[in-house]
Amino acid sequence: MPCPYGKQRLRQQCNLIKYSAMVAARGKSGLNLVRTVVAALITRDAKLLVCQRKSGDSNALKWEFPGGKVEEGESAAEALVRELREELGVRPP
Repeated sequence: MPCPYGKQRLRQQCNLIKYSAMVAARGKSGLNLVRTVVAALITRDAKLLVCQRKSGDSNALKWEFPGGKVEEGESAAEALVRELREELGVRPP
């Protein structure tokens, strides 16, 4: 499903709220690992942007906020910018 916002309009008009959270994941060794993730809550005119996963992906057709895992050596802000570029093709203002 294409993004309902034009890339230029998203950059100029959306209110970007950075959201960072810690989530627990179970590693191969069975130990609990803590992984940092980021997500963008993008609003405009009282509407919230939510993306739908592709049909061939894991968790196919489920809805999510744009974002993902913070990579090693990357800050949460850098990860959020990277994820928005990868998923939506935009750079936040």
